[in-house]
Amino acid sequence: MADIRKNAPRPLNKLYGAKGPSPEQALAHAEATRKYNREYSHASSNQKTALERDNKAFHAAKSSAAAAPAEVKTNAPPPKKK
Repeated sequence: MADIRKNAPRPLNKLYGAKGPSPEQALAHAEATRKYNREYSHASSNQKTALERDNKAFHAAKSSAAAAPAEVKTNAPPPKKK
């Protein structure tokens, strides 16, 4: 995601200043913006799907560990021998 954000097209006013772009430049910028938005949307969707999958796996592992009998651990020292 960070790589995609780094490659975002610059705004028109920053590219061409107050004078503005020519019609050809505006069309090229619009196409570049559409391409960027399409790639970003696709990557964002994949990231959301991966996050949901990872969360389900984490909660499944956590619940199965809770269902299994666990040893009781204490911080108390072992009893002394006489």
